[in-house]
Amino acid sequence: MKRKTSRIKRAVFIVIGIVFFLSPYILVAEQFTPNNRKEEKISYGIFDQLTWLFSDSKPGEKPTKVARLLAPCGGRPGFQVLLEGVPEGTEVQFTSDGLVDRKGHWLKDISVNLLHSVPVEYNTGETGFTTRKHSPVAEGVSRIAPFRCFDVIEPIKKGTHTWKDDAAAFYVGIGIPNSALPGRYSGKVRITAGDGSVIVPVKLEVAAVHLPSKIDLSQTIWYDINNMASFHGLELWSSGHWRMIHKYAEMMVAHHQNIFRADLRLVDKKKDTNDNWTFDFSRLERLMHIMIDAGMTHIEGGHIGSCKKWGESEIYIWPSSELWEQEVRISSEKAQDFLAQFLPEWRFFLEKHGWYGMLCQHVSDEPTHGAFCDYLAGACAVRKYLPGVPIIDAVEFPDLGSAVDWWVIKPEQYEGDFDAYDKPRSNGDQIWCYTCCKPGGRYMNRLLDFPLLRVRLLAWGCAKYDMPGYLHWALNSWSPVKDPFKHSIKPDDSNDIPVGDRYIVYPGPDGPWSSMRYEAQREGWEDYALLMMARKQLNPEQFDTLVSKTVRGFSDFTDDPAIFRRQYRELLMLVSD
Repeated sequence: MKRKTSRIKRAVFIVIGIVFFLSPYILVAEQFTPNNRKEEKISYGIFDQLTWLFSDSKPGEKPTKVARLLAPCGGRPGFQVLLEGVPEGTEVQFTSDGLVDRKGHWLKDISVNLLHSVPVEYNTGETGFTTRKHSPVAEGVSRIAPFRCFDVIEPIKKGTHTWKDDAAAFYVGIGIPNSALPGRYSGKVRITAGDGSVIVPVKLEVAAVHLPSKIDLSQTIWYDINNMASFHGLELWSSGHWRMIHKYAEMMVAHHQNIFRADLRLVDKKKDTNDNWTFDFSRLERLMHIMIDAGMTHIEGGHIGSCKKWGESEIYIWPSSELWEQEVRISSEKAQDFLAQFLPEWRFFLEKHGWYGMLCQHVSDEPTHGAFCDYLAGACAVRKYLPGVPIIDAVEFPDLGSAVDWWVIKPEQYEGDFDAYDKPRSNGDQIWCYTCCKPGGRYMNRLLDFPLLRVRLLAWGCAKYDMPGYLHWALNSWSPVKDPFKHSIKPDDSNDIPVGDRYIVYPGPDGPWSSMRYEAQREGWEDYALLMMARKQLNPEQFDTLVSKTVRGFSDFTDDPAIFRRQYRELLMLVSD
């Protein structure tokens, strides 16, 4: 009897030992709570990060259960996880030991973020803007509005929980150091939602190619300084506001922005009775130090003029609120006298800090034919008082001649008149790309109702057309009367700006939150670096053939993420050691 009891005890201990040894490798959603109550199973599915998740998305009957990724050294690939049946308000957490290769080399930088959905009330129109004014829906939108898509990326901290009416959706990012060894890595990520959890297996192939520390595709996205205070409950120019600006700057640089706009209205200006001006650059100087210390390498001097309404012929002085309110036209004697005092001081300030060589300068945004004379008056002032500084502006027509050095052009505009817009290249000018409330249709843009792949391929379009830079007007231009988590467009909005055009980040409680669109854009910039490596190995015809497998133009491209992944692998293998 004693021997039988002993054998039973040994068998129990053996079973316990086997279960203990194998438990980290059992890839099921069934775990146990601290009080040993058996958890209910949670159904989950894995989705490509280039595939939108919607509020009604489900893991599916045969969901993907293993995340398979491919990336270069220095990259940060990711994927999405959708859990089914998790109640709203459920607290979520994650754990992971990291990924390891067969030789014991670890990748420890694993982040799991909670995704939140935002509304898309109206689709983008075929020619841009929205369908509110009866424009046809743009070709190839991800879904017909209204709907909700998961764009917001909230870093998971203690107390993070799912929101009302939101599914439990997650974005998992894996940071690969540039020093990482190429090879195949595997590991697991545990995501806990309330009393339940899932264990997600991850397999990562790290290619034998290293991303450069700086990517040659310049990027500037204009930002709203005031919103960096008001949407975070901070007083303008308080110490908390300055710290918040620093957080935004770090996020911008992490997403490969290298140029920042220096708004010249931040310079304090005073005028005496003889129209002699004095200028205090202290506030702007502090801002510029933050941006440059974060890693920005170029300065975009803010506009010296602007139209009151888009398309008007008159351009008025912008840096001075006083002259702006007086509608002082930039070609007038009064305006030219102001610029003759202000621009030399702007130059002196920059030279004093060793920043002058980092400067490109705006005159006025999107000048039309009617504003040609006023634009030239502003450009002449820049040429005279800021010698050697390139003039950069978004333009609406190709006949500005030597008034512009860096031409910033919308995709459909450029493709509609290649010869005219390419002509300045022969003089050493640069041709950049920008998107805004246009283009619509099947063009690439970073809008909420466009497929995520279009956002990533913007950089491929720049590579296709040899465009060294990209501009967008809005990082965080949330409307003061709309909560970006609750409204993208209101029916009574006076403007017709399409969904997502105003912002690509969201105001978290203690800093900016990224988005699925912002991450797609970041990876597109990293793709550009790989494409430039390929360009060095190929002749022009071969390079064009390589790019054209994925992108033939800004409106002609691979729109299937699965096909893109195969083409991406081909690119990585080409440039790998």
